[in-house]
Amino acid sequence: LQVKFARVMKDNANLIERRKDIEHQNTLLEGETDTIGEYIALYQSQRQALRTQFRQKDDFISQLLTERSDMQGRISKLQQLVQDLPLDSTLKDDLLRQRDELLELVSKLETRKVVVDGPKYPGHRGKVRDM
Repeated sequence: LQVKFARVMKDNANLIERRKDIEHQNTLLEGETDTIGEYIALYQSQRQALRTQFRQKDDFISQLLTERSDMQGRISKLQQLVQDLPLDSTLKDDLLRQRDELLELVSKLETRKVVVDGPKYPGHRGKVRDM
């Protein structure tokens, strides 16, 4: 009877120890679950911020392309007007020189570069794209 009682007490002590270990593991897992939930929330907020940033960038690029198209139309019109200038003999040389200067300026405007990415840090211009 005493041997049986000692064995039951030993089994009971083992079960109590095992329960404490399981409770400890459960507490650790609950903490990890909370941490994972925080990481998921952080990830989702960062993704939303990136989506907003990309949307703003796309809107900015669309606006630049629209402005570029408008500017190209104006440049073409200006180029045509400059080429169609009537030249009389007294002003011919001066007007030809001015016309050439205007055509050179228009040519430079057509090949300008535009920054399409904002600066990442001071001194950095961002990505440059030919316009």
